Amino acid sequence: MKFDLFKLQQPKDKHPKTWICVRGKNLNSILREIINKKCKSSRLRFAKKISNKLDVKHKTIYTNISQIICQDNSWISIPLLKHLIDLEGIEKYKIYEQIDFLKGKASLSKPIKAVKGLNETFCKLAGSHAADGHMGKRDRITIIDHYKDAINSYSEWIYELFGIKLKVRKDKYRDAWIIEYKNKLISRYLNIFFEFPIGRKTYTVSEPEIIKNSCQDFRRAFALGALTFEGSVDIRGIVKMGVKSKKFRDSVSGIIKNDNLKVVNGLSCGKYTLHSNRAITQRDREKWSKYFEKGTTKWKKITLNGDLKSIYNNPVLTKILNKISNIKVFDARWLYNEITKEGVKMHFEHFRAYLDLSIKYNIIKKRKRLFFNGFSMENIEKSNVSILLPYDKAYRIFTDVNFLSSKLDVPKSTVYNWRVSYWGVPLTKFYQILKIRKENIHNWKGRLILTGQWGSYLYITDNFSYP
Repeated sequence: MKFDLFKLQQPKDKHPKTWICVRGKNLNSILREIINKKCKSSRLRFAKKISNKLDVKHKTIYTNISQIICQDNSWISIPLLKHLIDLEGIEKYKIYEQIDFLKGKASLSKPIKAVKGLNETFCKLAGSHAADGHMGKRDRITIIDHYKDAINSYSEWIYELFGIKLKVRKDKYRDAWIIEYKNKLISRYLNIFFEFPIGRKTYTVSEPEIIKNSCQDFRRAFALGALTFEGSVDIRGIVKMGVKSKKFRDSVSGIIKNDNLKVVNGLSCGKYTLHSNRAITQRDREKWSKYFEKGTTKWKKITLNGDLKSIYNNPVLTKILNKISNIKVFDARWLYNEITKEGVKMHFEHFRAYLDLSIKYNIIKKRKRLFFNGFSMENIEKSNVSILLPYDKAYRIFTDVNFLSSKLDVPKSTVYNWRVSYWGVPLTKFYQILKIRKENIHNWKGRLILTGQWGSYLYITDNFSYP
């Protein structure tokens, strides 16, 4: 699909300093022939005639015409170019083929390469802008992401398309990387041809019609740009994306389904979500890798070949293994709290993905409940592991609620809930109660069940060693 480059010149660009200019290797010779053919008197009179129709001073047009006649590669304003080819009846798309560069007429304006039609790189750029880009007033464009390699990819796409280099920098206020730049022409490309709005677009952004009506390769490139910025891949290989625009989510989901990949749409915390319904299999790995820019962190997670050494090299998993190396039984919530104290920032469900990966490679085992069979106290992380008690014995040791409340320094309601609660008693408190009641732990063996606090899973380590 070809772009109508004349649309980059907007009706609001009335003053010559706001005009868009073009340059091409053979453009001057074509226009020179038109001028020589149509200019039957002096150039000045010809320039005045054109300037009256364009409603500008004749000096501007006369200067531009003189440059066309005397030079081989001069900048030509779009209003003058359009007027000259209309005089000769030349089809505008034939002229577009001769245009190599674009720039604003202002002296400080920097030229860019003219992109004449839709291509995969531009679709990637559009997807990334739909995900995390923003266009503000005065042609300011911003894009931000937590992954530097994603921002670097955006910079490379811009260079490939327009031939300009952008500076990537660390954001001052967030743990993210950012590109900010001003460019009138790139802003208009995004606004006119892809219909991205100036200003807020979070709830309204969608797949541009020009891409939606194109081939699957271009649509996949759009989804690649979107997922490289807005998507995520957890350590199990499950792909996820959450946005506040339903149309945007549905478009990306539809593109993925066109490649016979299974995704599930949903709604969570005010965001429209999609996720692969299971960890990516070896069979689908190659297909999914086409939805993330090659070399980025997310792409590497997709293409991970399952080598155990690669798994161990993950810094978060390394911290987990170091923490549990001397523990036989532990609770997921306790370990999550311990890891976050060391500066790891992630949602609990994301953390559980690391534990699931450890299970996949037989590093740890998962149990909902486990009969207490005499693990030594040193090998059980007691802080968040609970004991389920037989009702008859539980009622007997919790008879004096007020007394236990004062001894254990907990509210009476908590002691009462321990007696009747399905989740049981924290193991640390249980040992304190046995000590207060002068009970022997051996009398309870075979009747106690270890469980994760709040009903979460227990994780039991095996003997493991680093490769």
